Amino acid sequence: MKTCILSPTQILEKTDDSIINSVEKTVKETIEKYNLITQTDKVIVAVSGGKDSTTLLHILNKLGYKIEAFTVDVHIGCYTEQNLANVKQLCEKESVKLHVFSFRKTYGHSICHARDTLNSKGVNVNSCTVCGVMRRRMFNIIAKKTGATKMATGHNLDDEAQSILMNIFKNRTTLNARISPLQQLKNTDMVPRIKPLFFVTEDEIIQYSKARKFFVHYGRCPCSVTSLRSAVRDFLNECKQLNPNATQNIMNFFMKNKQHFCKKQHKEIQTCANCGQPTVSLTCRTCELLQQIKMPAQSI
Repeated sequence: MKTCILSPTQILEKTDDSIINSVEKTVKETIEKYNLITQTDKVIVAVSGGKDSTTLLHILNKLGYKIEAFTVDVHIGCYTEQNLANVKQLCEKESVKLHVFSFRKTYGHSICHARDTLNSKGVNVNSCTVCGVMRRRMFNIIAKKTGATKMATGHNLDDEAQSILMNIFKNRTTLNARISPLQQLKNTDMVPRIKPLFFVTEDEIIQYSKARKFFVHYGRCPCSVTSLRSAVRDFLNECKQLNPNATQNIMNFFMKNKQHFCKKQHKEIQTCANCGQPTVSLTCRTCELLQQIKMPAQSI
């Protein structure tokens, strides 16, 4: 029987425990300042087995909010096998109900197969695009299926700084209007998305997860190496070698000037004619991809 081993999954080195209070204080303040969660909310937490979502679930559970968790198995060999095992172990330890969904069961094919099929038809997309677009549709369905009033994701400050730059590089700066600890699309039935780790840096989360001795994989997804985000992440990491506060400074500048930068908002949100999910066009991006590879829009 093949053994799936990723490195390293648990860090036992000595860490500064003061990071625990610092990160938890930041998360609590973010929730309160932006009114992300009330005591009556049922929060469904997206967990992947990585450091960010593990940290998020643990802190929300510690703060006493009503939470459940879900994960989407994207079937990327040992990477997702180990992460799924980590998620199950985490939720059992935290006594949090876990919902497991399968990308292959939902869409009929794996991410890599969908990508290869699209590429063979001349549609130039990478694995991250397929994964991001199609999982986003799954998230909407899962949130409603589980009866959640909020969905929490583990996006951290570095993730958001990367998104800001990516939108600038692509000349899609109106997308930056969505960058916020709370995303709530008007005139849709989409469950509001919250990002309690919005002001916590990736470095802080790494330190926190080590201090907590979480059993997680710290590496990147093996399919992400060719993505624009991966390149922007590397660029920002190089910037942090010159200025450790580079990502914080980007976010501080953005938040102070967001109203000015985002005067031009997105197109009006409407409903996809095919699947009924929120979209800015007649047909959502997920359905466009499914139609191009002749895969029916599945329900979970």
